[in-house]
Amino acid sequence: MSDEPSVTVAVESDISWSFWARKLHSLSGIVPIGVFLLEHIWTNSHAVYGAESFNEAVKNLQSLPYVILLEIGIIVVPLLYHGLYGLLITSQARPNNMQYNRLRNWMYLFQRVTGVILLCYIVFHVIETRVAMAVQGRVITFEYMEEALRSPWLFWFYFAGMVSAVYHFANGIWSFLVGWGITTTEKSMRRSGYVCAAIGLVLALFAVNSLFAFVGKAIVIKL
Repeated sequence: MSDEPSVTVAVESDISWSFWARKLHSLSGIVPIGVFLLEHIWTNSHAVYGAESFNEAVKNLQSLPYVILLEIGIIVVPLLYHGLYGLLITSQARPNNMQYNRLRNWMYLFQRVTGVILLCYIVFHVIETRVAMAVQGRVITFEYMEEALRSPWLFWFYFAGMVSAVYHFANGIWSFLVGWGITTTEKSMRRSGYVCAAIGLVLALFAVNSLFAFVGKAIVIKL
């Protein structure tokens, strides 16, 4: 009796698992992780208007009902899946930038590199601002970040982390649109690329400006 049917089923099962795992990985980068990034940049942007504004924004977040459950279910679990599966994708990646020196190839490589940078940044940031604060029975404040970012290496580490997060998100939107069959033609892919680049640039400006706010060098726009 031939074993071919069972082999075929096993291969199809592996392909199906990989297909849906990548789909979920792509989706989780937009919702909820991308949404959390937007919220994080929004909250940090309050620092531009001073300590009182930032501290009030953080206080409002921490006063949400079931905030711990929300953080675990909407942030921690998706981040763990996205980060760990992203590492698997990175370990299997075979960059071909030397053979095919095209912009999209480089953007794919940067997506993998920024993913690794982000993993290191997020682990450090969570331990420094959530775990340590929880152990001490405190919440993050403008004054705490102001003091911490006086360290040049820590400031630029945060700078690299935020810029990496914005790039990873913006480029991830483009990949999501392609992977989910929303943009299917070369023209639509090119147009979505321009839109994603604009989104990334705007978010990067907001993120970096809020970071500079903690060291008194932000650009303040009063409407």
